[in-house]
Amino acid sequence: MPAAHASQRYILPSFCPFHFITGIPCPGCGMGRSIICFFHGRFVDSWLFHPLGWIVSTIFVLILIKPEIWQLISRPGGKMQRRLIIACLALLIAAWILRLAHYLPGV
Repeated sequence: MPAAHASQRYILPSFCPFHFITGIPCPGCGMGRSIICFFHGRFVDSWLFHPLGWIVSTIFVLILIKPEIWQLISRPGGKMQRRLIIACLALLIAAWILRLAHYLPGV
């Protein structure tokens, strides 16, 4: 039997207003499901729901293990925080563009 995409195996309603209005996924669509799959050990499904779910989950685990990481990145106005925000936004937009290219192949 061919492997189905994670979203085809686990039909859940979408609560994303952007997706509801436009019919296309927003940059964060699937992130919550990706994180849930990651922590349930379903890594392929996690990747299929949203490729950045792995990064978010890993950062979460690192912060739980070493709380000083949170203190470093949450310092208001710090260079580290600005760089991290810019990097996260760039990754999110890049992942969204790649996902849209897959989601809307003829456009």
